[in-house]
Amino acid sequence: MIFTLAMILKELGEFHPICNQREQQNREIQGIFRYSAGQKEFYPNSIYICSAAEPDAWGGQAETVTFFVVEADAADICRVKNYCYCFDKDVTETDLLNCYMRMQAEYSSWDKRVHLDIINGCSLETMLDYASEVIEYPIQVYDSGFRILDTSKHHKKKLSDFEAASALGYTPPDFIRKIQERNIMPRLQEAGHVIAAPGIENPGHTNLYRTHKIDGQVSGYSCVFCGEDRISQGDLDQVELVMQNLDFYFKENQKHMVLSKYMYESFLISLLSARVPMDSQIISDRAKIMHLPLRGEFVLVQLNFDGKDHFLAYLCRLIQRYLPEHSAFVYEGYIYLLIAGKLSEKSSSRHAAEIMEYLQNMLPSYHFSCCISNTFFELSAIYDAYQICKRLESMRDQFHFGEGTYTYQDWQMILHCLQYGGDFDLKALFLPEVCKIRRYDAVYHTHYLATLSAYFANNCNLRQTAEALSLHRNSAANRIEKIRQLFGLDLSDFKTCCSAYETLQLMELTEMEEEERQLKQ
Repeated sequence: MIFTLAMILKELGEFHPICNQREQQNREIQGIFRYSAGQKEFYPNSIYICSAAEPDAWGGQAETVTFFVVEADAADICRVKNYCYCFDKDVTETDLLNCYMRMQAEYSSWDKRVHLDIINGCSLETMLDYASEVIEYPIQVYDSGFRILDTSKHHKKKLSDFEAASALGYTPPDFIRKIQERNIMPRLQEAGHVIAAPGIENPGHTNLYRTHKIDGQVSGYSCVFCGEDRISQGDLDQVELVMQNLDFYFKENQKHMVLSKYMYESFLISLLSARVPMDSQIISDRAKIMHLPLRGEFVLVQLNFDGKDHFLAYLCRLIQRYLPEHSAFVYEGYIYLLIAGKLSEKSSSRHAAEIMEYLQNMLPSYHFSCCISNTFFELSAIYDAYQICKRLESMRDQFHFGEGTYTYQDWQMILHCLQYGGDFDLKALFLPEVCKIRRYDAVYHTHYLATLSAYFANNCNLRQTAEALSLHRNSAANRIEKIRQLFGLDLSDFKTCCSAYETLQLMELTEMEEEERQLKQ
């Protein structure tokens, strides 16, 4: 592992190194060696350990060589042309070599553990734990929009501005403005390495900033809070080493996300394309890899963006941005979402409807309809849920329904009736009593059918029905009683109510079909 001269000097700080020149150069060090008497050839960018008299013996032609001089003081090395550092009088060559070798071993072991964990898909929290082993200061990591992704939990320094930022849990609205005012963003974009700048909330403190990029595109930022401490070049180089590993994390994490998304999509698409037995070992193994439960409460959502087929991949990514906890994928011209929950939680169907309402608010420029399956309790039943979504979409096309959310729960009766085929007259399924009500309204200009529809729409609640119809509760109750007396419709019977409600829905659909037919003529 290659260290910079500043990092090595920071590690040797307990030996109090003193340089023979005012301006100290910093370079990557390829190795550290013992100087041999009369030596004429040197490894470039290396350190040689010697006594005070030895640097003069060879003429000083290797400009990239740095000397660590033992048993000397500043006066002894001021005459030497190369960069030289002297240490405390009691420091030996062995002390310096041992310190360097220990540093090499510790950092190499740390770097190896970090890389292996990144390759195995570790979390950002784990990465910050690793960073805390090297850096004593707390760290925050942000996404490309400067929204907080994670903060370090284990660090030696306790800083109020870091703790305040972590307690807030998100980046304040004026944060970007303050960064821009201090010209930090252009410096970050151009530098490509760690830069030091005053703290945003506390200008008396120093923060270290770093941009993380993948193929030239910004994937995130990091900030190290240093408080009032004076930051040396060694500190900057040490932080840069950690940040390079974070670069690797972001790059590999993107790979893992792409790979896991591909595996997730291919797994669910394979389940949608054919019914698979629940006890299949393949399902069990792959679901475990995808962190999907085999049993629970599931709902499948199908999104139809009419006329946007060429945009589906983009829309899928857009949906993923607003719903990061749910993986969206494209299949046969539609976008699908599998929503999984626990049986003890609220209804998955209701949860799905709330998600769709949120999505419609987040995508006001895009018009889409959504079909929500029935709730199913085994992952392998996703095939049947998929068939239901297709039937809901087919129903929407048949009756020319517009945008909106269509759930199996609301339309299950209609779906069952449509199984008779396209040439079947749905009027044959009408409940006779409801047909009598419609004819009676047409002849006597009454409103019994509208009352019955409002009664069902309000869960058979008289007070709510009266409010919906702008009637007094007693008037609504009288109408319901008249329906029972005039047409023999017993609304206290559950089966009768189901049949009547189904008929009202079928009537609405057939009227829509008739209007569509007349428009075409």
